[in-house]
This record gives sequence, structure tokens and C-alpha cells, in this order.
Amino acid sequence: TRRSSDLSSNFSTEGSISYSKYESTPSVLAQQPMVNVYVDKSDPGTQNASVYLGEDQFRDYNVLNVDTTTAFFAGTWTLGDHQLKAGGDWQRDSFYNLFGRTEFGNYTFNSIADFAAGKFSSYTLYYPAPGYDLNDIAAEWKLNQYGLFVQDNWQITPALSLQYGLRYDLPQAQSKPLFNADFTDAFGIRNNGTPGSGVLEPRFSFNYTFDTEYKTQLRGGAGVSESVTPGVWLSNPYTNNGLTLFTTGASSGTFNPNPFQQVPPPGTPPAPEVDVTDPNFKLPTVMKASIGFDRELPWWGLVFTVEDQYLNTINGVRYENLNYGAPTGLL
Repeated sequence: TRRSSDLSSNFSTEGSISYSKYESTPSVLAQQPMVNVYVDKSDPGTQNASVYLGEDQFRDYNVLNVDTTTAFFAGTWTLGDHQLKAGGDWQRDSFYNLFGRTEFGNYTFNSIADFAAGKFSSYTLYYPAPGYDLNDIAAEWKLNQYGLFVQDNWQITPALSLQYGLRYDLPQAQSKPLFNADFTDAFGIRNNGTPGSGVLEPRFSFNYTFDTEYKTQLRGGAGVSESVTPGVWLSNPYTNNGLTLFTTGASSGTFNPNPFQQVPPPGTPPAPEVDVTDPNFKLPTVMKASIGFDRELPWWGLVFTVEDQYLNTINGVRYENLNYGAPTGLL
């Protein structure tokens, strides 16, 4: 829904509200364990030959639903050669991301004969920890994004215009991942941080129109821009919190073809994976500058364009494996 109003001869307002829904549930032919069968690993002639059967382990449970609600309001004030505009926008993304990989088991057999006998050589299983179920490993959370901006469009001459302004974006999650005290004790940081650092984005551009028979213009600008929120990536700490999801495996045993009755091998499972978002994490941000020249050609409405762009990353995504520890040398 979008509305606009002219409150006076030089002041107007506009606003909008929208809602959208995205649903993705990949379908498979049959829900089965993933199986890799080697022809015969003991035979040098066939030790690298294998066939995959069953369902891809990354499609056992893979559901992504995103409900997005947005609101926008701005006012525009025309003052002589200036057109001032200020306003704000808000977006809420409600995520439900169930990534239940390898819940049906992933088996490897060293030979066709072993497969026929049901004797696997490798088995991996991901499963909800005791006391939890599939819904508990799903990342279900909401992200609010607030934006404020002010800008001026200055028509300096009939041929030259200048646009400049400032924008501020702030993401804030409504909930946190489950707190894992063991992780904090081991690494000295909390595992339930969420994005919460704002980004200031100054921008300007210009446009100069030449007085020629065919339309000709020189244009350019520079500014800071923030990327779209990587919602699925930021969902990982909600799923991989080290409390609700376990993974385990075995190097020998008997194949179980029933995808819904996979049993973890006896013994204590290894330490689970924990994903963490730095509480000072800023969404990816770049500084972009460009200059371009456009010239209308005398044939069939064609336009000749030449443009140069420059991009510089201000805030990039840095991934760190905390288990590696401090570097001990250089390659």
C-alpha cells in the first residue's frame, strides 16, 4: 500500500507499507540415507570408483520461510533550487530456517560386497540432542532494520544538478541464540551475540547536461552503501549453538536403511559445532565511486556510454575458526 499527499505548494509526503512471504522447501524423490558405495577400495584399479545412492544429505530437512514487513515515510520540501527530502524506513524479516542436514544418515561402503552385506566403513549422523526435537534445531528469529536519511537535490543551473545526503542503518535482532556456558568458559566470549552496530552512509552525485543537438551528459558520484542482510548466514548461530544439535559417527557397523530410525552409535558424541556472531558485527559495506559519459547517437535511438567504477570494501565478512588458535608461522 502506498499513499502520497501534497500538503502545500512546496511540501509533500509519501508513505508505504508492504508485506511479502518467501517459502522454500526443496522436494526429493524419496527420503533415504545418503550412501556412497566404492567398487572395491582394495583394488588399485577401482579404488577411486564409487556410486552415490539415496538422498543428498543436505536435503534431509531444508526449509526456509521468510516473512518480510516494510514501512516507509518521507517528506519533501521544495525551496527555490533545492529539493530537501528526509524520512525513515523499517523492515522486519521473520526467519524460519530448518537445516537438518544428515538427519537420515550418511554411509560409506568400501566395496560392493560390503554394501550387499550391509557392512559400512563410515557413518555420520546429525540429530537433535536429548530433550530436543527438529523444531528446536530450526533457526526461528526476527531481525528489525531501521533506517533514517536526509538528502538535497540542488539544481545549480539548468544544466547542472547536485545530489547529496546522509543515511544511517541499524540492524537489531529481537531474540538471541541459546546461551552456551561451556563455550563461553572455553573461549572467553559469549555465543549468543547478534548484529547491532549501525552504519553511517554519506553519498553524493552530480549530473551535467551538455547543450548539444543529441542528448549528452556527464554523471558521477560516490558514497557508502550497505548490503542486503545475509539472513540465512546469520541464522547459523541459532541452529549451531552446541546445545540442541549433536553430530556423531562410526567407522564400522551394520547399515540401517530406515531414514526415520537412525540410531546414534554408543558412546559420548564429540563436541558439537558452535557458530558465533560478533556482537560488533557490521553488515557488509562498500564505498563506491563512478563517473560516466552518455551520448545519444544519430542512428535508431542508440546511446553510447562509457563508465568507470571504483569499489572499496569498508566492512567485509571475516570468518574465523577459533579452534585453530594463534598462528605459529607463515607459509
